[in-house]
Amino acid sequence: GGGCGNTGQMGDVIYHEYAHGMTQWIYGNNPSDVGEGNSDVAALLLDGNSICGEGFYLNQCASGIRDADNTLRYPDDYQSGQIHFNGQIISGFWWDAREILLPIYGVDGTRDILWMNWHMGRRTLRPTSMPDQIQTAFLMDDDDGNLSNGTPHYYAFCPAATNHGFTPPGPAPVVTITHTPPHNKVFDGLPVALVATITSTVGPIDPATVKGNYAVNGGSSSTVALIPTGNPNEFAGTIPSFPVGSTVEYSIIARDIFGNGGAHPPNYCSPATPRGAERYYVVTILDELEAISGWTVGAPGDNATTGVWERVDPRGTAAQPEDDQTPAPGVNAFVTGQCAPGCGLGDSDVDGGTTTLLSPVYDLSSSTTAKAIYYRWYSNDQGATPGTDYWVVDASNDGGASWANVENTNVSAAIWTPIEVDLNVLFGTTPETVKFRFVASDLNDGSLVEAAVDEFMVMVDYATDAPESSAMAGGPRFALFPGRPNPFDSATELGFEIPAPASVTLKIHDTGGRLVRTLAAGSFQGGPHSVTWDGRDASGRELAAGIYYVRILTPGFSASRKVVLQK
Repeated sequence: GGGCGNTGQMGDVIYHEYAHGMTQWIYGNNPSDVGEGNSDVAALLLDGNSICGEGFYLNQCASGIRDADNTLRYPDDYQSGQIHFNGQIISGFWWDAREILLPIYGVDGTRDILWMNWHMGRRTLRPTSMPDQIQTAFLMDDDDGNLSNGTPHYYAFCPAATNHGFTPPGPAPVVTITHTPPHNKVFDGLPVALVATITSTVGPIDPATVKGNYAVNGGSSSTVALIPTGNPNEFAGTIPSFPVGSTVEYSIIARDIFGNGGAHPPNYCSPATPRGAERYYVVTILDELEAISGWTVGAPGDNATTGVWERVDPRGTAAQPEDDQTPAPGVNAFVTGQCAPGCGLGDSDVDGGTTTLLSPVYDLSSSTTAKAIYYRWYSNDQGATPGTDYWVVDASNDGGASWANVENTNVSAAIWTPIEVDLNVLFGTTPETVKFRFVASDLNDGSLVEAAVDEFMVMVDYATDAPESSAMAGGPRFALFPGRPNPFDSATELGFEIPAPASVTLKIHDTGGRLVRTLAAGSFQGGPHSVTWDGRDASGRELAAGIYYVRILTPGFSASRKVVLQK
């Protein structure tokens, strides 16, 4: 019904069930999640579709039961007893390898490579665990009895393995790359510096091989050379500036003079896949949560006895992060209870009920599109009865009078995970304002719950700002308000607000990112402020009509707005 296919006519469902018969023939039984995952592998190899059971559910013809095109990792995302869900980790490995091989060998050639490694590997070595099956893939691909020098298709199997949490076989790396990632940034028209310290245990680094690979919004990969800076073992280069709305993924690769290679991140094996790469966002609003910025803790009904939200430099446990998401010198994040020095697992987790974290109201006046991004950490797989509690995130476009659900999950992800929310889709229109709430709960016996939030961002595409826009009601927070008027011909008033005394810089940039004028630079008291811009540059010259960007920068927070100068 609903335009979807009949379940009995779905080829991949039939292939999946047939593959159970293959497994029964090879093993004499079906080894739980490995068996389920391998049945999905058979289906994707036969029909070339990552989705198993596409159209299986009523009125959901474009989705299915499971999807091999995923980022699930072993053992982080492994859920005890959830054999069908866990099987996606195995199918994910084979799908990623397929996607890398496909442009090189085509459909038939790729199927021949994968079918031989997958099916004959199972027949020959009968792996019964996920890590064993991944090792089997490399063993079957090997052509000289020496895994330490790689395999013919290592460039595909290596990133496929590391994407899903498995360690590829091979020697310990001799080339090491250390690198502090750049911060997420508000558009300023400036390139982003990549600086890395690169060493080899056996010889000098070959400078000609040191490169950064980057891609924007999932597009094709580009390369930038990193050259010696003069400091010992240090190399540097730049990624060009990109506009608001850009997601930039990148890696750094290098070899020594003997040909030994290394990469950052360490699990980045090949430029053929963007997964595993570092990333940063170019945004309109960036709150790194390093300073007080209008966030509040507590909502009606909150009753947690421990693990209440607080903004701190976290101390880690097996369930709670040791570091925040913000690159150095950032240290602070919101976590559910600070762990005391020397504490153990469960000493500061959420207990006895619910705790709520509320963002300030963000003014998105006159935007045409809007996306929110935040990093979160959620651990719910420890304790006697893991997975029984839920992480809930909601957003409001009316200051908190009503809420739309963003996340509602009991699946742990005890790593900093970026969550992107299309606010136009969530609300059915572009909101004038947005506010978020993050709810962590321990409502069931035996569950151990920890959560954290950091790096809250908003990407906005502004139309011409409404001239009558003004500050939203609410508690003290960071905000940059629309120009009044906008467009303007002689002068516009630029309003901003800070929650506490802080240093503030207010600058005007042109569309190329060039600094036009600094309107304010100094210490301001907490509260609302305004500065007038007369459409002139730092030398007092009248500027040409066009689009300009107002940028506010203060510790832990930055934002930008578009203003239009007309003559």
